[in-house]
Amino acid sequence: MAYLDRWKTIFPETVGSEARPSAPIDDSLDFNTDGFPQFIASDPVRYDLQNAFLMQLFSNDARLGELLDTIDDALENHKADTAAHANGISGNAGSATKLKNARSIDGASFNGTADIVHFGSCSTAAGTVAKTVACAGFTLVTGALIFVKFTVTNTAANPTLNVDSTGAKAIQYRGSAIAAGHLAANRTYAFVYDGTSYQLIGDIDTNTTYSNMTAATASAAGEAGLVPAPAAGKQASFLRGDGTWQVPTDTDTHWTTHLYAGSGSAANASTSNGNTKITVTDNSSVRNSVTVKGSGATTVTSDASGNITIASTNTNNISGQSLNANGYIKFNNGLIIQWGNANFSSSSNYVEKDFPITFSNDCFIACCTDSVTGTQTTSSHTESVVWNTGATTKAKVRFVSAGNLGLCHWIAFGN
Repeated sequence: MAYLDRWKTIFPETVGSEARPSAPIDDSLDFNTDGFPQFIASDPVRYDLQNAFLMQLFSNDARLGELLDTIDDALENHKADTAAHANGISGNAGSATKLKNARSIDGASFNGTADIVHFGSCSTAAGTVAKTVACAGFTLVTGALIFVKFTVTNTAANPTLNVDSTGAKAIQYRGSAIAAGHLAANRTYAFVYDGTSYQLIGDIDTNTTYSNMTAATASAAGEAGLVPAPAAGKQASFLRGDGTWQVPTDTDTHWTTHLYAGSGSAANASTSNGNTKITVTDNSSVRNSVTVKGSGATTVTSDASGNITIASTNTNNISGQSLNANGYIKFNNGLIIQWGNANFSSSSNYVEKDFPITFSNDCFIACCTDSVTGTQTTSSHTESVVWNTGATTKAKVRFVSAGNLGLCHWIAFGN
């Protein structure tokens, strides 16, 4: 075979006096990519070297082409061979729309032709034991899962569940038959089949009994609970911490008005027991000053703006007194002043006197002095009087003298 005419323009048949071979480069060599030498700069430009190099390249292409043709021919022959698939391609491989063997996923049959569904609605009557629910493709196998929405509250004892006509099985909660009322209307519950019964998944509130609150005592705190029902007639009462309904103690501190005739005077006003604020009126006006008699005097005064002022004339704050020759004064702050007479006898150098009242805590100090009669400006007595602290108690006082003094006078301070 001569080389192609399209190459003759750049590869003319003759160059000078030399004719180009008409045969193309040989491509009959075996396929080979190993061991061909590299070109170097000093290689001579020789046609035989170039022909040898190109011969291998063209031969490799020719072998690859032959291999591809062989594969293509074999494929075409396989397609055309009626014996290769005498029955054609059929079954799952031909349609590729479903599994050859269906599988159950959580109790729902799956073969690839439909979605998996685990939900159904139950509208069986409340008092009917056998509850039914439709769920296409459901398979009753151990581990099968189903979600059921109940449209009515179950009132039957020991109910059963039949899903897609696979058989009625007992419904259990925590291993026991579920009680009536625990499958409520418009609620959705999850069940799993354990091979014998449908077990309700999760928890439900089974405690429907609540106790009244526990009352508090002086030594123990109460506990939360229901409010105890008030009895008839307790509509105006309030619940106390002890759990009883009671009317609150009267804490009214509002002014109580007493109307009396005539021009009036504060001395004529009176007030009910327990009221602590007083408004005194007569027929014509409101009296703005009230005097309350007692230990000293306390005045309660209101001005035109309604402000209240309480003033006391009992500035000494005396809580008790006996203004006798042997007496005392007791102040609100606890201070007690006591006094009296002491008469030293001719046979004794000391005298003891009981206090008019007993000191609550202690006698701070006590003093005693001699006395004379008349209008003398000097005294013939030279004896001294000493307070005996060791013999003095909260109830009595002792004084000691070196001589017979007769009548003396003493004073003591304490609390």
